Amino acid sequence: MNDTALNQTDCPEVKVPVPLFFIIGVVSLAENLLVVIAVISNRNLHSPMYCFICSLAAFNTIASVTKSWENLMILLADVGQLQRTGVSETSLDDLMDSLLCMSFMGSIFSFLAIAVDRYM
Repeated sequence: MNDTALNQTDCPEVKVPVPLFFIIGVVSLAENLLVVIAVISNRNLHSPMYCFICSLAAFNTIASVTKSWENLMILLADVGQLQRTGVSETSLDDLMDSLLCMSFMGSIFSFLAIAVDRYM
């Protein structure tokens, strides 16, 4: 068996426009920042559950910033302003991937803390 036989699939490739991901990231960033601002500014929302919700929104904000920045870099690479294989670009991509993984783990732990708080 050769390598080309292993990579073939019957599923068609779906191309989602990069600007759509960028718009979703910016809207998500705005929504999460509003949640963080609401929890911090309102004294009635300072119970532990709302602190966990604020933590969840903060981790989602980090994920939104990371994805928006990554999509901006993809757009710049598509128009020829960035090299896809440059040393600094590769390091920055590794950093963004690490931030994204850490924010997803933080989101999962925030959901866990909210569930435990609601259960108790």
